Amino acid sequence: MSEKQIPITIERQSGIVPATIVGKSFNISADRLRSHGWLDVTIGGDARVSKIEQIVLDGTFIMRNPTVLGDYLGSLNMEADDSAVDPKLPPGVEQRFANILQLGRAGLTAESTFVLVSLHDWGTAVRSTTKAEKLLKAPPVLSVYSSTAFQKKMISEILAAFANQTAIK
Repeated sequence: MSEKQIPITIERQSGIVPATIVGKSFNISADRLRSHGWLDVTIGGDARVSKIEQIVLDGTFIMRNPTVLGDYLGSLNMEADDSAVDPKLPPGVEQRFANILQLGRAGLTAESTFVLVSLHDWGTAVRSTTKAEKLLKAPPVLSVYSSTAFQKKMISEILAAFANQTAIK
């Protein structure tokens, strides 16, 4: 039996300024992927600032339609920045939880925004019979500004980790 696909639009909630980092390096840990379906994504900023952010990313919604991210990555006409992966990057002090990724770019600059959608609001939208309720406003929790090559590598690694877990199940 296949799952019913219901289109839901997610807009970033205005008026909320998320934590922001200029991404220079990242590391992905799949330690909680099997038990919880979560990836730990640690993002290192500019060395002059020594800022590190950590996102606990739930892949439930991302893996319901991974082709959207795959198509976006395919549109980036450049090589991924393999040097952005830093396995020695220490975990961030504060963890933020997110379950949606919103991506954008302008030339060589990219923005990857991690967003938190309420499961209650999602369920209400799925059960709704009116189109007006298919729009969710969700707060951004972290915006990562980076080179487009960095973004391509980070999103590729996130998708690969979630796809690997899906293949194991």
